[in-house]
Amino acid sequence: ARWLSANAVQCSTPAHRPGSTAVGASLNGNEFVEQGLFFDYRVTAGVTSLQPLSGPLHGLTKVLIAGFGFVDSGALGCKFGQEAGVATFVNSTAMVCEAPATTQAGGVRVSVTSNGVDYSMDPVTYRYMPSPLVIAIAPSRVPEGEESRILIS
Repeated sequence: ARWLSANAVQCSTPAHRPGSTAVGASLNGNEFVEQGLFFDYRVTAGVTSLQPLSGPLHGLTKVLIAGFGFVDSGALGCKFGQEAGVATFVNSTAMVCEAPATTQAGGVRVSVTSNGVDYSMDPVTYRYMPSPLVIAIAPSRVPEGEESRILIS
């Protein structure tokens, strides 16, 4: 433990299976006092797939993230590269995240968190694409009620 002040110490948690465990404190390392406080160990959140896999540079695409370990809390979050997206809980294996805007086209790693601190390191990529620019449509008119082919450039 690391002493921070007369009222706080910082501790590292040992490895533990998911579940709750009592938290105690000691001044001498032998005698521990427990005050009825518990710490919850949870499965680390992770990403298995995205839908869609790409979107425009201006962001705002709602991306369904499939994975595991998602918890409905204010700490639920997602990142596209280093930029945070807005996360909405669906269930323990799904969340929807709104992709943030970016200036660079290309792929970025998508990571998630259920505690606001520890982000996943899964190799799942979202691709930012430049928005298409439509210059012309030919022909500009077609007969009503008929199937027609048009060229968009």
